[in-house]
Amino acid sequence: GKTIYDMAPLCFAKHTESFVSLGVSIFGGCCGTSFGHIETLSRVVRSLESKIFMPSPEEDEIIATSETDIHVLDVTYDIGEEVVCGPDLAEDILDRNDEDYRIIKIRIEDEDELEIFLENQYLMKLPVCIVSESPEIMEKAVRRYNGRAVFDNSSDLPSELIEKLSQSYGLIKL
Repeated sequence: GKTIYDMAPLCFAKHTESFVSLGVSIFGGCCGTSFGHIETLSRVVRSLESKIFMPSPEEDEIIATSETDIHVLDVTYDIGEEVVCGPDLAEDILDRNDEDYRIIKIRIEDEDELEIFLENQYLMKLPVCIVSESPEIMEKAVRRYNGRAVFDNSSDLPSELIEKLSQSYGLIKL
């Protein structure tokens, strides 16, 4: 009952240039990758840096990501009304994706709502502003969101927590 990964580091990094040509700009490994795999991948990525596209934001812009897309946003943008995590979340997300929204603001207050959020995050094509009054739920949501979440100060969480989430998980503070 033991899983074995027998791919050599050079084989692991072999298709990196093809991924870069398709627009991939974030690389890494998972279980089974060793220091040698990451070292080889890092060396290949560094050699391709001039080909990797990364938008450069202006002073009044931020870069936020959804699960699949990079968004350059004006920091003065009014995020607007929030969506409550509930049984209609999938429909609300699809509506926001199709309308003239730039960010989806979602309120998550308990474990049930967190699970609804996590189950539906694959639908989100826009960046997400996560709102919660619970430090524990906020940390779990930011940690488990498959993008770079935004925080707009609309909840009363300690600044130390927000700073920690920013440092640990890339939470964007507006």
